[in-house]
Amino acid sequence: MSDTIETYIAEELEPHHYGIALLIQRMYGETYARRHNGRKEEWIEYCDGTWRTRPGIYHDLKNKLSSEVRPLIRKVLSTLRDACHQTQDYYTLGSDKLERLSRIIEMLSDTNVKDTILKECQSVMFVTIEENDDESEESDE
Repeated sequence: MSDTIETYIAEELEPHHYGIALLIQRMYGETYARRHNGRKEEWIEYCDGTWRTRPGIYHDLKNKLSSEVRPLIRKVLSTLRDACHQTQDYYTLGSDKLERLSRIIEMLSDTNVKDTILKECQSVMFVTIEENDDESEESDE
C-alpha cells in the first residue's frame, strides 16, 4: 500500500462503517466495483482490461478486511505509537488518533461489522458500466 493510504488512515479514517467503506474504495476501487445488472446488483472485478463478474468477490473483499486492511491499520497505529514514545509527546501527536485506530482494528475483528462495512461499500463503490464494457460470468452476492 502506498504512503498516501497510510497518511489517509492516520489523518482521516473515521471509526464507522461508512468511513471504513471509503478506505476500501481507495484501496480497491480500481479492481472491484458494484453495478446494477438488469434486475439485480452485483460485484464486479476489473481483470485483463474488462469488468466482469465471478463467484466469490464479496468473500474476497471480506477476507481482505482481515488479511490486508486490518494489518495495514495496525502498522499505522504502531508507527504512531512509536512516534509518541520517541517524542514522549502523546497529546501533540494525538491520543485521539491512537484511540480511533484501535477502535477500527477492534471493529474489523467482528464478522457482523465486516458484513455491514461491505453493505456500505455497495453504495460507495457503485459504478455505471456499459454492457459492452464487461464480460458477464456467474455472479455472487
